[in-house]
Amino acid sequence: ASLSPDVNDPGARAVTFRQLVDSFAEQAKALIEGGVDLLLTETHIDTLNCKAALYAFEELFAQGVRRVPVIASVTIPDRSGRTLSGQTVEAFFNSVSHANLFAVSINCALGADDMRPHVADLARIAGMRVMADADGKLNLALEAVGGELLVVAQFTLYADTRQRRPSFGAAAPPDEARRLYDYFLSRARDRDVKVESGEFGAHMEVELVNDGPVTISLDSRER
Repeated sequence: ASLSPDVNDPGARAVTFRQLVDSFAEQAKALIEGGVDLLLTETHIDTLNCKAALYAFEELFAQGVRRVPVIASVTIPDRSGRTLSGQTVEAFFNSVSHANLFAVSINCALGADDMRPHVADLARIAGMRVMADADGKLNLALEAVGGELLVVAQFTLYADTRQRRPSFGAAAPPDEARRLYDYFLSRARDRDVKVESGEFGAHMEVELVNDGPVTISLDSRER
């Protein structure tokens, strides 16, 4: 929608935004009626095309079509770190962050090694939606609800319990664990969130009120 099919006429367009919306809507409605559990609009090299898809989905939901989670995926085609329409990963995220998205992802165009810095950029700016909205759905990030973080170092809880006596051999050595703990705190404090921390390595008595039916475990090796 924002790229010309004619190199000699940058202003030329082969399709309108409305035509894209109608096309995406037709496909999405058929998929939802067919019973899909989510919609993934992917491999976008032009952010305006992605926005047309997201607009189409919201129109359908407003018309009473069953709402399903939506994921938006962008493609970085080369090492410039930009889409073909010229946006960085952060610019793409900002362009679609208004949408009620379950997740934002990057297509595997470059391969794992070259994608790593772009994935890191996306992780830095995209807050996880783990807080409940007015309908009780996990649709809001911590910043959106004015939440706070309590970060407590409990590395020895990383135990292998497949035997009768737990083994802590997979836990990080103290020096490495301290560096990871301090790094996590610094990254958390870079966000607009109040962060409280315990004292690393100290004996602590922590009281917790688990207000909700879910506990979310983040494993960095599965990130």
